[in-house]
Amino acid sequence: MTEHGATDYTIAKTSGDYRQANEFLRHEGISHKGLSFPTIIARREGYVVGVLSTFPKQKRVVAGPLHVKSEGNDIFLVKRLTMAYDGVMQMAKVKSYIFGFNADNEKWLALIRGLGTLYKELETDDKDTVWFERKFQ
Repeated sequence: MTEHGATDYTIAKTSGDYRQANEFLRHEGISHKGLSFPTIIARREGYVVGVLSTFPKQKRVVAGPLHVKSEGNDIFLVKRLTMAYDGVMQMAKVKSYIFGFNADNEKWLALIRGLGTLYKELETDDKDTVWFERKFQ
């Protein structure tokens, strides 16, 4: 439990779960083109405080969007959302997935790069997004 209360991390299963995730993202000003399985939702006292989903209909598994309500403990929410997402991916026998951050987001890029070999930075021609890959053994 944190100073903000206990947080539950669950997989979206129902249309109501997906509706809550979409409403949270919309309220937070995050635009996206839909959510797909798996979508992990962080809830505190019944309210959505974070979402990590999968972009639908991609040639590869692409994680996103990822967004958490900024309450001073962003890193802990992000870490637990990604741990839950990784767990689902491993159970589904997914070998890897990719995700990207806006190239101007120095805070998150430094954080991901600081995690060492857990996430491999990919070389691309995309100047707006820095892409990473998460591989499982």
